[in-house]
Amino acid sequence: MKKIILLLAIMSMAFSFSMNAQEQLPKKEYVYCEIVGFQKLGSYDKCKIYICYGDTENEDLETKSMILALNQMVSRGWELVEPYMQTSATNVYIFRYLMKKEVDPKK
Repeated sequence: MKKIILLLAIMSMAFSFSMNAQEQLPKKEYVYCEIVGFQKLGSYDKCKIYICYGDTENEDLETKSMILALNQMVSRGWELVEPYMQTSATNVYIFRYLMKKEVDPKK
């Protein structure tokens, strides 16, 4: 019986400690953007790219590939969340990359 009580006491202290540790972690906040690229089927030397930030600060880029645009965004501090691709009826590849960037929650 004493062993059971001791075991329960140790488990409750461990649980309490883990809850306190979780409360002390600062919450991370992110902003998101989406890179949308259009490339004609068979045309691998030019890609029209739009970077959508969700407000009026959108960018238009013309580059050789989506990978170059992705590398540019990573160098600006953005992180890739989810890539996906579509094809349209007009033989155009539509690439979409969802990106996120950590921001200071105090600002």
